[in-house]
Amino acid sequence: MLRTVTMKDIAEECGVSLSTVSLVLSHSPRISEPTRKQVMETCERLGYQPNTHAQNLALRASSRTLCVVLPDLTDIFSDPYVGLLLNGIYATADEHGYQVSILRATSRFLRKREHFNLLKSHRADGLLFVASSLYDQYLVDLDGHNIPVLLVNSIFPDAAIRYVAADHKAAGRMAAEHLARLGHRHVGVVMGTNIQTQVDLIEACGEALVDCGVPADQTIWMDGRFNEDFARKAARQILQENPCTTAILTTSDKMAAGVLADLHEAGVSVPNQVSVMGIDNLPASAHLCPALTTIDLHLTQIGSRACERLLAIVKEGEKPCEELRPVHLVERASTAPPPAAMATKKKAPAARKKKKKP
Repeated sequence: MLRTVTMKDIAEECGVSLSTVSLVLSHSPRISEPTRKQVMETCERLGYQPNTHAQNLALRASSRTLCVVLPDLTDIFSDPYVGLLLNGIYATADEHGYQVSILRATSRFLRKREHFNLLKSHRADGLLFVASSLYDQYLVDLDGHNIPVLLVNSIFPDAAIRYVAADHKAAGRMAAEHLARLGHRHVGVVMGTNIQTQVDLIEACGEALVDCGVPADQTIWMDGRFNEDFARKAARQILQENPCTTAILTTSDKMAAGVLADLHEAGVSVPNQVSVMGIDNLPASAHLCPALTTIDLHLTQIGSRACERLLAIVKEGEKPCEELRPVHLVERASTAPPPAAMATKKKAPAARKKKKKP
């Protein structure tokens, strides 16, 4: 097998430096005509074939910057969920010598099509989209373009865009099975609905509850909009519609904090009267009162893994990426079996009164 001729071979043959050969091949005006002619003739004589992808990469990689695009929400920078993802992204980017630029997808950003301009102008080598929702229809523009972009812990069903995300279907099943295993048969769910991963989670949770013997008509679903105040209202409405509810599952820890606050205000004991469970495992969840049972999505690791996969795409070219990461149950004090009186009521009929003897 013939050995591949490299730029180093050309440099040694011509008696020039490797950087000189690189400048000739990139048509730099800094090289004299005689040197350029010598290098090009040597390339032709030895059969050198330039690696066009490597040349393009060299041109693009000068920024050593990755851009994170966030939704245009007023409280996005104070959201601990986003913070955990950014921690993982930043740490991994820094390990590889890259800077991280953070932008919001404002109306101006979208109007100027900055998600394309950042790459074309070499201000960024790749883009990571964090906390994207089903409303972010501009992401459809990315479909079909061989550009280094990746979704972080989200999936966009209307476009073939690479992603790294937690396995939300597994999280939904795990949460449902935990509550059913404790004996809960009247469950309320406070959810978010504008993200595809949440849609997947809700569907899997509903199926798992039914599979575990929880009748579908005994589960109440409320939209909490990923907001503590909306979650408080949702919890109140669940208990009004079904006073027999013994467990409330929220699809984010942030909403779970709102539910806990509302139950405390209403004098409802957790978990003695109602169990509460979240999904995320934010750092503050271990310090709520009571400490929150949740599903750990490993958000920092997802951010790190997403950054690793994007860097591989930047360095090696087009690669498919549809990666789901494992999740696990973190059992704390906010969940317990349902109240004994309720459990007894559901398990056995009321005892009949004995007739008095005449």
